Formats: sequence, C-alpha cells, structure tokens
Amino acid sequence: MKQLETWLFLVSANPYLDYRTVIAPDFLCKAKRTSLLARNAGGDLTSHKISYVEDSQIGSLTLVFRVIEAIAEDLGVEGNGVLKDSFGRKIYLIKGLVFKGKLSNIQLTEQDFENLHNEIKNYYPAFWKSTTSQPATPSKSQEFNSEMDIQFIEEIKEPTENINLKIDNDSTKQEKKMEYSQTRKYWLSYHYC
Repeated sequence: MKQLETWLFLVSANPYLDYRTVIAPDFLCKAKRTSLLARNAGGDLTSHKISYVEDSQIGSLTLVFRVIEAIAEDLGVEGNGVLKDSFGRKIYLIKGLVFKGKLSNIQLTEQDFENLHNEIKNYYPAFWKSTTSQPATPSKSQEFNSEMDIQFIEEIKEPTENINLKIDNDSTKQEKKMEYSQTRKYWLSYHYC
C-alpha cells in the first residue's frame, strides 16, 4: 500500500462572488499562492480529472478532482436543488486533493470523494453567505493510502515550507487581480459554453 501526503481543496462561487479558491492546502495559504488552484482546476462537469501545476515558488503539484453541481441540500445551505448565482446561473463545486510532485496512475474512489464532501460541508455554508472576498481556509495534510501503483513523474526535492518568500503589496495586488481574471474566465467558460 502506497502512502502519500495530501491536502483538501475546493473552488466554487456563491451568489455574490465569482469562482475562487475556498479551501486550499496550508502551505499554499502560507505562500499566498491559493489562486493556483482556481486557475488550474475546473472545466465541464466530470467525475474524475487530473491536472498538473508548475510554479516557480511552490514546485510541481498534482490536482485530482471532480466538478459537480452545488446542491443546496448536500451542502447544508438554504434552498432546494442546484445553487445559482445572482444571475440565475448554476454553481459548480470543484473539489479534490492536492499532492506534492507530479504523480501518475492516481485515482480517487467514490468513498474518497464522499469523505471530501463531508469535510467541505463544514466550510461551505459560511462561504455561501459571504459577500466580500476572504482568504482561502487552510487545509491540513492527511495521509492518502492507495492500492494502486502510483508513481512519481517528478518529486519535489525540498519541502515547500522551507521556501522563504518575499511578498510586497504590489505582488499581492497583482495575484488578487490575476485570481479575479482567471476565476472569471473559468466562470464564463462554465456558464457560456
């Protein structure tokens, strides 16, 4: 059995805010790089998808996720059926796990996704009500056990926690601007394609 370290993530929208990273690994929150998830996870409704992220500060990441409709009853928020934004467009949940390094032959089971969904329900109701942008909620690492023959395509050489980042106000503003434009792009692709 292979054991790997993994972190929960969630990208979604609400009636007031476009798609953004809602939950992200603690190391991405610390590095102020949570927008990487909103930019690299998304697409059409799908039961299983893998995406690779290359970042000069963080290194290589593997995102394993699914894209589903956000259902009020499943998330513990007021309403019935598929949640919609203020323009009446359906809202999606992009939920999954982040792994450090590039991995091949990795797949999450239905039980894995159910466990993720149960964790997301603890955070989504507060996000659903928020009217202003908030930092992503950090997720802590968990052990991921798999019977599959998971292989590293590329492994991170040094822990990301040791990376010393200098972030000034201008770069933080630029990242926020980029996050808005990228999440807007995903949002538009979800609703106008």
